[in-house]
Amino acid sequence: MGKRLTENLSSMYIGAANRLKPKKARNRIVAYVESYDDVAFWRSVFADFEDENFSIDAYDLIPGDTTVYGFYKQASKATELDKSATLVLNVLSESVMTFNATICEGEDYTLDNFNILNATASGVYKQKLQGANTCDSVVVLNLTVIPSQRTEITQTICQGDYYEFNGVKYYTNTIKTDTLSSVITGCDSIVTLYLTVNAILEGEEEAHLCPGEFVEFGKFGQITQAGTYVDTVKNALMCDSVATLNVYTHDNVATMVRAAICQGESYSQANWAGLTKAGEYPVKLESVWGCDSVVTLRLMVAGADQTIYDKIAVEELPYVLNDQELLPIGTTDGVYTKLIDLGCGTITAVITVGESTGVANVFSNTLALAPNSVAVGQETSVIGSFAADAVLEVYQSTGALVYRSLEVNTVPGMSTAGVYVVVVKSANQLYQSMLIVQ
Repeated sequence: MGKRLTENLSSMYIGAANRLKPKKARNRIVAYVESYDDVAFWRSVFADFEDENFSIDAYDLIPGDTTVYGFYKQASKATELDKSATLVLNVLSESVMTFNATICEGEDYTLDNFNILNATASGVYKQKLQGANTCDSVVVLNLTVIPSQRTEITQTICQGDYYEFNGVKYYTNTIKTDTLSSVITGCDSIVTLYLTVNAILEGEEEAHLCPGEFVEFGKFGQITQAGTYVDTVKNALMCDSVATLNVYTHDNVATMVRAAICQGESYSQANWAGLTKAGEYPVKLESVWGCDSVVTLRLMVAGADQTIYDKIAVEELPYVLNDQELLPIGTTDGVYTKLIDLGCGTITAVITVGESTGVANVFSNTLALAPNSVAVGQETSVIGSFAADAVLEVYQSTGALVYRSLEVNTVPGMSTAGVYVVVVKSANQLYQSMLIVQ
């Protein structure tokens, strides 16, 4: 038999209806009603028997109940007897079966006549089947879908270390996704590893020390001596970092500038102004390395055809007076007489070379410049032989770099007057001298 009574009409049902006609009436009729829409069918069958005293109301039919309807039909002809009939309606219940099931995200559920593929979300599923009583049987599935767990692991290690993930060791930058099984749910757990490897850093710095100064560096502690120091330290990421510190030591700078003027004249150049008397005039500055820098002006005042006397050490050569080089580098010990025209007469300069003046040099390697001093815009030559990697640098007395070149034999003319520091340096050499620009 099919699911619906209306789908199975046959002569048996029509015969039953005909037997209820007055001439063939039976005392008892039993009808099985599967659902409310079957009532319409039965009402059409029993329409002739319905009157003001009898009718079938769908709302009176309660599943599971047996309803008895009795009615009396008066004979249509005088020769016929009045007939009575009884209708018994057994309203069968629609059976409902409920199932609860749990699966993992992405799995299929094909049990209990369901066909749910690649499930992604929990839900309630229903379908109708024919029950044993030929009525509909509703199957309800409460399906719980456990979502896949997605976890991200962000890890940073140092170069040379490793990070173990799902039994595998990783030493380099890695993005790795693995599917694991949860010990709690038994479902997949998707874990993605983002691994960053910090490389060993290498850095190199310089430190310039004046007398009495020190620099602290790693395992070496306080450093006071020149040299190259290498240490392995922890950087901000707590990884090894190889640091190299090149330490240079410098003496306090002392430079002598010589000038001569005529009586009645005044000297005003660079850091001096309005000087009229002979003597030494020191000016304390700061070298490019931050050390004390003392520039001393030795001023000589001469009358017409006057003789002046001066003493220098060999390391102070060349001897320059009023921008004129009187004695070059390489002049041996001795007494030398030089003539210079000041415009007010001829001056005889008697220069003694060899006896120390007590003037300290900037470094053990003093840079020789010729001429020194020079006028604004005037070039000066750097005397000496230097390594192939040597670099020429010119600094203002304030420490500002104003010129740098791989050509180390010439200092270009400076645009303003003042005291400059000329440096020639290489990997293994360091020379320095003061340049006076008037």
